[in-house]
Amino acid sequence: MASILESGKYSDLTIICRGQEFRVHRAVLCPASSFFAAASNGDFKEAWDRSINLSDDDPHTLRRMLSYLYTADYDDGWFAATTTSTSHDDKAIHTSKAGDEGPGDSLSIMGSSLLNNALVYALAEKYDVEPLKELSKSKFQIRTWGKDWNFDDIPRLLQEVHRSTPATDRGLRDIVIELCAQHIDRLMSNPVFSQVLHEDAILAVEILGMVRNTKEALADRTAVLELQLYDQAQEKKEIQSALQGKGDELKSTKDWAKEEQRALKEVALKFAMYEQDRLIGTETMSWFSILPAHLTVVETWIIRFFLLLGILTIGPWALLIVYDLLLWIFRSIIYIIPFVGGRARGKKRPRAPSLAERPSGRPRTFSIGATQFTGIENTEKEGLRERILDTSMEDDPADIDGGS
Repeated sequence: MASILESGKYSDLTIICRGQEFRVHRAVLCPASSFFAAASNGDFKEAWDRSINLSDDDPHTLRRMLSYLYTADYDDGWFAATTTSTSHDDKAIHTSKAGDEGPGDSLSIMGSSLLNNALVYALAEKYDVEPLKELSKSKFQIRTWGKDWNFDDIPRLLQEVHRSTPATDRGLRDIVIELCAQHIDRLMSNPVFSQVLHEDAILAVEILGMVRNTKEALADRTAVLELQLYDQAQEKKEIQSALQGKGDELKSTKDWAKEEQRALKEVALKFAMYEQDRLIGTETMSWFSILPAHLTVVETWIIRFFLLLGILTIGPWALLIVYDLLLWIFRSIIYIIPFVGGRARGKKRPRAPSLAERPSGRPRTFSIGATQFTGIENTEKEGLRERILDTSMEDDPADIDGGS
């Protein structure tokens, strides 16, 4: 936006100020200022000519206002004041109108920065740019906090602020009056300041009232500070007494800790002596042993014997359980594996052996007859059956007939 202001590209309005032309844009000026909005939109000559003549204003201050409208900020000469101590440049002006200043009537660079902000404030009040007023007031107040400017500039600043702002506008007036009240001792020896007060009685009354208020505020502040110092002294005493009590408590705790440390050392020494006696054989038995110390070997072999009996008793059963588990896992795997196991070939899931059924699926028959002929070929079974029948036929036919 700053480049558009400098180049004047696409401008639709020209502002003329003491021979200088500023090519600006109504879309930027009119929303921010009611003066430019009325001049551009009404039935005034400026609306038709697209030109506004502001010959009563200072071109440098006008440029700062336009810079704010385009960039939301402006240069008040502060950076020039902090980087150089030479004479004023083009932007560090001294008066608002030509002919107001006399020969040799000039400000320091820091004073010029303050004056520039005061002139921008007055111009913003004139053209109804409230945000610019707040910005210039803020910059003016911040610059007064500095320590590098000349106190001889205060009379000129006081004069300019009261000349360029109405009495009802206390924005910069209160700041300058408060500044004069703070440094009244140094300003009273300044002839220019005395002349300003002599010429403006109302201003002198305002400054004296501010001095009185400042002294009263300073007295109140002093009383408050003294009260705060007294409270801090009392609080310091309380803290010191509390620290003393904590110190005594810490000392007693330290003594108790030393006693506990000494007791722990004695216990550790007794335990070390016990361990040493146990290792050299005076106490070689286990804590649960009921045998004398010279029967340690017997006790050890008895323990080993019972461990062996336990292994011989439990070991076979443990092996059978492991075998059965592995067999079950193996059968499950060979049945479940796709394309290889029994499920892929349509076989049934393998089952554990049963007393009621053979592995082939035939039911088991538990009888004496079946047990006698187990393992005999079928032909031998038939021959034996025929011999039994022949023997029965050779018996007494009468018995047979009688029986029939």
